[in-house]
Amino acid sequence: MTLEGQSQPNGLVFELGDPENYGIKAGEAQTIEFKNDQEIRKGETLRIPVHFKRIQNFPEGQGIYQPGHFKLQTNVIANGTATTPGVPAGNIQVNLITDTEVPDITLQSVTGIVDPKIDINVDPITVEGIPDFLKDDVNLDLENPYIKLKLENGSPADVNLKARMTWTKDGVFNEGFQIGTNINENTDQTITLSGNATSEYYLSRIAMNNLPAGAKNIVLGDNLYNLIRNIPDEIKLTDVEAKALQHDTEVILGNDGANYEVNTIYELNAPLQFGNELNIVYKDTINDWGGDLEDITIKKAIVEMDALNGIPLNFELNAQAIDRNGNVYPNVTVNPVKNTIAPGLKLTGENGGTATESPIQLEIVCESGDMKDLDGLIVNFTANMEGVNQNATLNKGMTLKLSNIRIRIKDGVTVDLN
Repeated sequence: MTLEGQSQPNGLVFELGDPENYGIKAGEAQTIEFKNDQEIRKGETLRIPVHFKRIQNFPEGQGIYQPGHFKLQTNVIANGTATTPGVPAGNIQVNLITDTEVPDITLQSVTGIVDPKIDINVDPITVEGIPDFLKDDVNLDLENPYIKLKLENGSPADVNLKARMTWTKDGVFNEGFQIGTNINENTDQTITLSGNATSEYYLSRIAMNNLPAGAKNIVLGDNLYNLIRNIPDEIKLTDVEAKALQHDTEVILGNDGANYEVNTIYELNAPLQFGNELNIVYKDTINDWGGDLEDITIKKAIVEMDALNGIPLNFELNAQAIDRNGNVYPNVTVNPVKNTIAPGLKLTGENGGTATESPIQLEIVCESGDMKDLDGLIVNFTANMEGVNQNATLNKGMTLKLSNIRIRIKDGVTVDLN
């Protein structure tokens, strides 16, 4: 018996429900052969169960020829020999009537080129836990910050993606830059979400080595520098576009209308390893001097202190005088005499290395009257990388400490302010 109606070879892939009596003829994938003679008594029907596993290479107009419409047209031609035992010889006519009945068809999956509607929404990154010294005036020239982008594609289709990476700083929105190339192209900058898989991308300023197995690196250069140098409050992917790759994809049917999820997980990693353009300005307050100075009339004074620096950065210290209300003291200037802080030596581990001690000396001058309400200083630390080993990375074991703070005033009076 031969199943016809498919103009291309191997259009019907099937298995037989009674493999003891029937088989598929060798070399003829659409022909059923009898393994044993089958007896059909008068008035009876011989049923041959055929289960289709896959139907492919449909003639035009068949298969899923439009959404929600399936058509299969095939013929069954029976060829063979029939004998009639016990009937006398002579002119005997035997009519063998064949009929094909399809009680049920369930489409389990479809393979073809898909063009699905893809809608991807991505939650923003909120940048939190920033060290105090990076919250003020900062130009953060990091050697190689990176964004780890993890994409979980629950659909069977491979998808190319592009988007804009935007950010907000102090309420000001920056339109950012594009990640991913044209979604119809494949280049080394293309972001592809493999079907039924998790794809991992590292978006970095410069090329990265030793990535996890299967991860890919996309180099963003100065785009990423501009994003991170002022540490945004929020980073977000917007204007996301996605396009399924135009090749055969197997889609399992019955998935609640074939709705699939694409989950995005991304995080910002910024190792504190700096470049030459680093500039950090950090403010702090040294106060509560009032109780020590309340009985002293001051017009001019020298503040001295020791700076113990375990950070591999140069620092310059400048200051402003404040009164007992915490306000900048009018008509009082603070002139640096010695205000440079040498960098700590290169650290070999989180707590390794050696701190460097630098003496600090500031002159406080009152241009009119006196400073009877002097209560302290607002100190400004400006950090840079000049002459510093750029391979050093900041960590929580590095500190800058001011100690042995004292003030010398007229007539040689020295007051310990620690």
